Amino acid sequence: RGPAQGALPEHLLRRVPLVKEIHRRVLAQGRLREEEALEALQARFPQAEARRVWRRLLEWSRFAGLFAYDESSRTLYPPGAA
Repeated sequence: RGPAQGALPEHLLRRVPLVKEIHRRVLAQGRLREEEALEALQARFPQAEARRVWRRLLEWSRFAGLFAYDESSRTLYPPGAA
């Protein structure tokens, strides 16, 4: 990991409230199903936009190492727990 990537998790958690909220839920529950995350996003965005936001949130959060994602169950886990 380079210095920029090493700072990315902290940056996302500080600057992107949705990432912070999802991260908190994953840590508190030990996992978070995609459908639960989408329900939370759909409370803020139209359905199509919620799906687009979900995909970006998932990409950046996984890249930063904030979550592990099991594609077969469509579930987020804390890193190393999946």
